[in-house]
Amino acid sequence: MVQMGDRHKFGMALVLVGVLGLGANAGCARVSARQASTGWLAYVRLGDVYVLNITSGVKIRLTHRRKAQASWGPYAAGDLAVSPDQTRVAFTGTTSRGASIFVRSTTGNGRAVDVTPWRGEKVSVSPRALNPQWLDSNHIAYTADESGSKPFGIVMEVNLTTGRVEPMPASEIPGGPEFPNFNGAHSPALAQSGVMQPLVINSRFAAFQRFDYSTGCSATSDLVRGFGARKSLMTFTPKMDEEPLDLTADGQVLALREWISSGRHNGLCTYGGTNTFRQELIAVARPRHVDVVVRFAPLVLRGNAGTPAIDAAWSPDAESLAYISTGGNLIVRSLRSGSQRVVANHVEALDW
Repeated sequence: MVQMGDRHKFGMALVLVGVLGLGANAGCARVSARQASTGWLAYVRLGDVYVLNITSGVKIRLTHRRKAQASWGPYAAGDLAVSPDQTRVAFTGTTSRGASIFVRSTTGNGRAVDVTPWRGEKVSVSPRALNPQWLDSNHIAYTADESGSKPFGIVMEVNLTTGRVEPMPASEIPGGPEFPNFNGAHSPALAQSGVMQPLVINSRFAAFQRFDYSTGCSATSDLVRGFGARKSLMTFTPKMDEEPLDLTADGQVLALREWISSGRHNGLCTYGGTNTFRQELIAVARPRHVDVVVRFAPLVLRGNAGTPAIDAAWSPDAESLAYISTGGNLIVRSLRSGSQRVVANHVEALDW
């Protein structure tokens, strides 16, 4: 699941320049059938990865002092994802070169394995491997961060059976290439495998941002969903930002929407003084039909202070929602009753 971070928005022309120029052991736990059907809630707390079963209360710490946080790229802090069979967690971890994708068993057995070790630019594309997403139990997609003026990344795929790492062909990315042309010319194959980060993807759908045609940080982003060879613009809100957080098997997108309701600003650019930020979690099942799931209290910030990180994910049975509050609490809400409870604090990212 993608954790929101600092914004990196400027002119599009600079984005593709580089591309076109081309832990320690934890205790194990026995998992009941009920726990398996409910699924593990994974999260990053103070730089370490944990899994929690909210029904039984079983909690397992998967990393010890392995900083599950990359200091590179726009959306790199503690990205993580639970495998479809609930047996493993993939997460972005800091390395000496930048960031890699690590995988570890949800039981805590074994060690965290780097599945994207640096193999040079011809193979790894970028030393910053971010935002793991499970395509199935043997394949992981992630983005090789190529951020320049905007958060651009190449969609990569890891085959966990063979260890092979390579760019995902644009024809295999749901929706097809986002950047088939550049400056009137046909884009190279590598650039055609690129998207604006953050990306959420499964075996059938993909969702990512598309920036409007404004310049500088005044440019805001909308949601795009890909399916088959088609892309749909799911939101169109020039004054607001939407960034995908989760994606169901049938294509419903969970996203963070953010905008400024008062103060001197242009888009999400601020010019000093006091500004009021609004944030809400939204669900989008079809184009421009938005349901607000959680609305956060207005946030008054001064100067260039940034908004807090917010992340969210649906439970595997679609009966609950986990999200990080603006205060860093991990909250689980029942979508049936509306009741909710705090299950952890100081949380930076999550997936379910």
